Amino acid sequence: MPIAAILTLLFLPTYSLKYALVFCILISPLIVLAGTMLELPAKLQKLGIFLGYLSYPIYMCHRGFTEVYGHLMRNVHLPHPIYIGIYLVAISIIALISAKLAEVVVRYAGSSKSGAKGIEASQRG
Repeated sequence: MPIAAILTLLFLPTYSLKYALVFCILISPLIVLAGTMLELPAKLQKLGIFLGYLSYPIYMCHRGFTEVYGHLMRNVHLPHPIYIGIYLVAISIIALISAKLAEVVVRYAGSSKSGAKGIEASQRG
């Protein structure tokens, strides 16, 4: 129920300064608090882990993507729920690609570091 209530916030007038203040001061901390107190049933734990995996890439990508999306969809007139649905799917795909690329970079950087240490050790010994 709390998650459903939070999702309804997508339909509020986000262009309003009053909404922005209420969101930053009240709603956003409540979302974080709810997330720390939430214990998922075993059936949903894999989904929760996956969503946690995507959360940081979404956080990093969403602002720039929002600008691009708004520009691309400026002349497209869709019902609000469809517009939001397309946005959520697209940012999720971008976040997943970003997360996978970050894994590759970290894995590559880690292997090149360990390879360099191995070469140093063999040159000394």
